[in-house]
Amino acid sequence: MAERKVLEEFELSDGRKVKIYEGKARDLIAAQRMAENPDEIIFGLLHVLVEVDGKKVPLEEWREMDIPTFMEVVFKVTPLLGISRLTLPGISLPSQGRPEA
Repeated sequence: MAERKVLEEFELSDGRKVKIYEGKARDLIAAQRMAENPDEIIFGLLHVLVEVDGKKVPLEEWREMDIPTFMEVVFKVTPLLGISRLTLPGISLPSQGRPEA
């Protein structure tokens, strides 16, 4: 398999380095299979397409991640994957920008 294209690299506010890789349809299918329900597909996509400090983050760690860090990653990832608006249970994310701290 060919090496994946890195779409973006950035640093989290806590200093950890993040890489976001280009996704394929097979990645979306894998994320759907990992999800316990449709609202959790984003966790599967993050697991498959994002590395933090050079390592994939286990699915359960994405689910248990603190909200500010999770949102920091989601705000970068969703536009790169062609997701203009993502709705998590009870949470609407704008298509661009970042929440004020």
